[in-house]
Amino acid sequence: MITDFKGTVLSNYKLPRLKAILWRPRPPTMLSNDAVRKVKKNLREYSKIFSEEDTKASSRVSEEVMLRRERLLAEWSAWQEEALEEYRKHDAERAELMRGILDDEEDDEEETEEDTEWIEELVDEKTQML
Repeated sequence: MITDFKGTVLSNYKLPRLKAILWRPRPPTMLSNDAVRKVKKNLREYSKIFSEEDTKASSRVSEEVMLRRERLLAEWSAWQEEALEEYRKHDAERAELMRGILDDEEDDEEETEEDTEWIEELVDEKTQML
């Protein structure tokens, strides 16, 4: 059975080796013919409007993310400054414990040199004869 898009039967005959084709016709449109033509005519304008709304929504989301990142960075910076102030408060105590030598003063004045040592260890060795 072959039907058109409305569901009207166009022909009804059997084809060899064809078991079944199940196809549901589209329901009738709720728009009038004039409204369908108007939509087709203004489709580009509608797509522009919808794409603008999409970009606004995505930029709003990215703006929210950026504001959150800025807020977190400001919180981190504030915490870091407070921690540094707390650290500096105890300079006298550290100097007394270290007999007048503060480690952070030496690090600030001189650049330290770091040595890197690579240690390679043979774990397993296999020999294969060909």
